[in-house]
Amino acid sequence: MIGYPNKATSNTCYSLCQQVYFLIIIFVSLLSLGKIVEEKVSMVENLRAARKAKGMSQQQLADAIGVTQQAIHQYETDKIEPDIENLKRLADALDVSVDFLVNHETPAHRSFTVVSDDEFMIIEHYREMNVTDKRFVKKFINNMVK
Repeated sequence: MIGYPNKATSNTCYSLCQQVYFLIIIFVSLLSLGKIVEEKVSMVENLRAARKAKGMSQQQLADAIGVTQQAIHQYETDKIEPDIENLKRLADALDVSVDFLVNHETPAHRSFTVVSDDEFMIIEHYREMNVTDKRFVKKFINNMVK
């Protein structure tokens, strides 16, 4: 006879469903993560990617270089372009080169992976996991991509 689950069973099922949902999102994101972007990336995309990779909010970056959060927002939405002094400050604050920010190609063409907002969110969640959960996620992903 099938009975109604008790509260402990319901919580466990809910938690398991959350984990499975999260793992599906990771798997789908990793499928697209392997694609290398060889097309020219704009300063807007490089600036946003560098800021997110550094784990900074627009306000934190603005404070670091002495501009308003609105200015950073306008840079990232291609409404205005930073002047050369602010470009240097942005590069210093983000630990990247001005060449990287403005996508100046060097003789040795660089290619890199651009991470979407969803992929970045997944990476942030992964970093918050405990060691046991990280092992589980790694094992799950390795089994899914084989």
